[in-house]
Amino acid sequence: MASIRTTDQPQGISTMVGGLAEDLSLLLKDQVALTKSELRDSARTVAVSSGMLVAAVFLGLLAIIFLLITIAYVLYAVGLSLWASFGIVTLVLLIVTGVLGLVGSKRFKTVHGPDRSITQLQKVPELLPGRTEL
Repeated sequence: MASIRTTDQPQGISTMVGGLAEDLSLLLKDQVALTKSELRDSARTVAVSSGMLVAAVFLGLLAIIFLLITIAYVLYAVGLSLWASFGIVTLVLLIVTGVLGLVGSKRFKTVHGPDRSITQLQKVPELLPGRTEL
């Protein structure tokens, strides 16, 4: 931390400029240290939060698998054979997968590049003297 210098003697301009440069250097070093500390804390928080989210997704997937197995056994308990129960659950999963795949692929086809930005960037050479291309 920079300390404030107080003296009773008048200082020369070169001494004052040198002191100012030193104080500015200390201020910048302290600011960089503070920024590093804040980023380190943020990175640590992001890492822990990401780990928790990954664990939650993993446990959620396990829960879905157990739910599907439970549904198959409920169908078996209702009176279907075991292979038919699991077959029905698998068929429903395949249908849901197909529908999600088709809808997702159609939505991907609607994605376009930044057309307006490209148009604006193509106008830039016209505005710059002596330049014909980017």
